Amino acid sequence: MPALDDLKSLLATYKLCNRCLGRQFFYACPWIPTDIKGQIVKKIVYFETAKNEDTGKECYICGGLINQLEDIGEKILDKLSEYEFKSYKIGTIFPTDVLEREDEIRSLIYPMDAASIKVEFNQYLDSFVRNRTKATIDNRDPDVKITVNIPYNMVHVDVKPIIIAGCYLKYVRNIPQTSWACRHCNGIGCEACNWTGKEYGTSIEDLLVNAILPYFEGEKGILHAGGREDVDVRVLGSGRPFALEIISPKKRNINLEKVERDVNEKYEGIIGVKGLRYADKSYISRVKGEMERAVKTYLALVKSEEPIDDASMEKVVNRLKGAIIHQRTPRRVAHRRVDRVRLKRIYDVSIRRVSENMFKMTVKCEGGTYVKELITGDAGRTKPSVSDILGLKVECIQLDVIDIGESNGKEK
Repeated sequence: MPALDDLKSLLATYKLCNRCLGRQFFYACPWIPTDIKGQIVKKIVYFETAKNEDTGKECYICGGLINQLEDIGEKILDKLSEYEFKSYKIGTIFPTDVLEREDEIRSLIYPMDAASIKVEFNQYLDSFVRNRTKATIDNRDPDVKITVNIPYNMVHVDVKPIIIAGCYLKYVRNIPQTSWACRHCNGIGCEACNWTGKEYGTSIEDLLVNAILPYFEGEKGILHAGGREDVDVRVLGSGRPFALEIISPKKRNINLEKVERDVNEKYEGIIGVKGLRYADKSYISRVKGEMERAVKTYLALVKSEEPIDDASMEKVVNRLKGAIIHQRTPRRVAHRRVDRVRLKRIYDVSIRRVSENMFKMTVKCEGGTYVKELITGDAGRTKPSVSDILGLKVECIQLDVIDIGESNGKEK
């Protein structure tokens, strides 16, 4: 503790409110409030009882800021009133001159147990919010982060996004995963896109966000999916893993089983969802990373320019099953993909005849395989291919994703 003469000299020169004085001994007997400590110190210095009434308006350090604590606490609660939350974190931004004056006082008496005015503000506000809301303090990953800007008398609330994990199914063709800008107007809006700015009327993301966002009263929703299918490809079977990120949600405690039922009823025959559950933010990177590499199973309807016999179909199966193919970036995506050759493994192939020149082909392959090009050959950019093996021109009439497995090559 500073020498008595130093304290007398300090208080003779600077007027300090009880709390700012008591805070210089913050960690000595921390269970005693700072205003009481300030009174005790003044009593020791002056050998008399310090006045209990201490407005602090003339305090050299805080200039009365310390008296605004309760008002700031009420302002925080007002901001938080529209949000559901179970945990929070509070931080404060102080005027530089207040912190400089506090450092000046400390340099005069060198207190060993002092704490910053920011510490006292934060502890008071933490306690104030905890007592009024019953929420818990979480300095690592809170539901809400509150920043109090003292110089501008502002309170800002940053709300943690909600991440909903699940799998979506796409029962119809010609719906993109996310919105595409109209190719005629580049998203501005024109007659070709009916002034929507979109190439397609809706997307998987649009449908999911429109159905799920209102439950959480969020600002917007963002779809993060484990890979993507072509617009004309359906997603069946196990579905495609995704994470839907809800930005600034006001509601957090929503029954996802009900949400799943409602989504499936609303979009019956168009899209569906299953396995909806809450996840943390790290799931986004996992689903985008691991599922991009996941083993996928496709069902393709293939048409040949000429009739094909059973021996030829068996030849296709034997050549492709277990093969490693060389795929140069397909021409149809070359404008948005790096032009390079990729090596992809084909785990399994089976074929079932539909007609003399048409068959259904099931392909289980490594993630990132261009299955349409595996069939057509893409003018020799994919080798081997069905077209290459048959020595005929073939085309992929329809393609469906029927399973997405684990990234290590095992089925889900």
